[in-house]
Amino acid sequence: MGSRNDKGWKIHFEKRADDEFLFHVKGIRKIVSLLILTVFTIIYLIDGYFRFHS
Repeated sequence: MGSRNDKGWKIHFEKRADDEFLFHVKGIRKIVSLLILTVFTIIYLIDGYFRFHS
């Protein structure tokens, strides 16, 4: 009985670890996509600024 209970806890713990990992991955992906958007926006604005002044 004790070993079955341990196995259940192990599965629960692993699932939690996976959920936390996925949460971190989603957070990283969100940060990366925001950075890319910001960089493209800055490039676009600088490009427009130089075209306007040349």
